[in-house]
Amino acid sequence: MNKAELLDQIQASWDETNAFLAMLSTGQKTQPTDAGGWSVKDHVMHLAIWEDGLTALLDKQLRRERMDIDEATWKSGDDAINAVIQKRYQDLAWDEVEGRWQAIHNTLLKQIDGLSEETLQSLTRNTIQSHPAHVRLLVTSAARPTIIMPNMCRG
Repeated sequence: MNKAELLDQIQASWDETNAFLAMLSTGQKTQPTDAGGWSVKDHVMHLAIWEDGLTALLDKQLRRERMDIDEATWKSGDDAINAVIQKRYQDLAWDEVEGRWQAIHNTLLKQIDGLSEETLQSLTRNTIQSHPAHVRLLVTSAARPTIIMPNMCRG
C-alpha cells in the first residue's frame, strides 16, 4: 500500500466514524454501553491515545511514554493499558475528547504525509495499517447494544 492509498483508507474510516458519531446524542456517547462499563466516548479517547502512541513511534519516541503509561503496566499488556486509559479519561466531557482526538488525528496524518514511500513501506502492517480497521470496529460495534473492542492496539 502506498502513502496515498493509506491516507485515503484512513480518511474513509475517519469519515465513516464521524458520520456515525454525529448520529448519536451526547447521552449515547457518554453512557456506558458495554460489559466493561465503557462508553462510546471512552472508546474514542482510547483510539486517540493509541493514535498518539503512533505519533510517538513516528517521532522515534517511546509509545508508552507519550501515552503516559508506566513500564509495569505496559509490560502487563493491552488490557492493563486500556484500563489505565479508560480510568484516566473517563471524566472528560465529550467535547474535550472529540477535540483531543481531532488534534491527535491531524498530527498523525501530517506525520504520515511527510513520510517517504520507502519509510512508509518499512513500517510494519500492524503499526499504521491496523488503524483504519480498528476505527471501523468502533463503528460497527457501537451500533450494537454492547461494544466489544478487541486488543488490536499495540501492533
